[in-house]
Amino acid sequence: MKVVMNELVSIIIPAYQEEKWIERCLRSIINSTYKNLEIIVINDGSTDDTEKIVVNFKKENETENISIKLMNISNGGSARARNLGICVAKGEYIGFADADDMIQPYMIERLVESLQRG
Repeated sequence: MKVVMNELVSIIIPAYQEEKWIERCLRSIINSTYKNLEIIVINDGSTDDTEKIVVNFKKENETENISIKLMNISNGGSARARNLGICVAKGEYIGFADADDMIQPYMIERLVESLQRG
C-alpha cells in the first residue's frame, strides 16, 4: 500500500487563557515535517492576549499549505471547544493538541503513515 502524504490534517487546539503558551504550540505544529495542515484554534472565552497572539501568528505564518483558523466562543470548556473544532474541520484526519503542548517534528507525519497502513 502506497502512503499518500498530501491528505489534509486538521489539528484542533482549545485555548483558554493561554497567552504564555499558544505561540510555542503553534510554532511546533508549523515546524512539522508534514505540511498539509489546517490548524483550528478555538479561543474559549479568554480575557488575556490569546486571541491577539493567534491573529498575529496567523498573519506571519499562514502559507498555501498551512491554514490557521481562529474561532472565538464564550467559555464552555475544552470538550465543547474540541467538538466545535471537529464540526468545522476539513481534514481527512483530525488531531488534537492542548495550547500548552509542543509536538515533535515527525509526529503528524508518522501518525498519517500509521493510519494509512492500517
